[in-house]
Amino acid sequence: MFVYGDHDSHPAEGVERPVAAANKDFWFILLKYCGHLPWIEMAASDKFYAIRREELRLGKGQTD
Repeated sequence: MFVYGDHDSHPAEGVERPVAAANKDFWFILLKYCGHLPWIEMAASDKFYAIRREELRLGKGQTD
């Protein structure tokens, strides 16, 4: 899963397309009013942490 900001200096399309082509089990979430660091940005941090909590609740995003 990629959580990406719509104001990141790297265009989202340039990240989403190649990763999606290489990984069929891929989720891309674009956060509005967010740059490169969603976990500390005021407009996006609550949404970012809600996404992470849900991911952990479902057992995703964990490594063995």
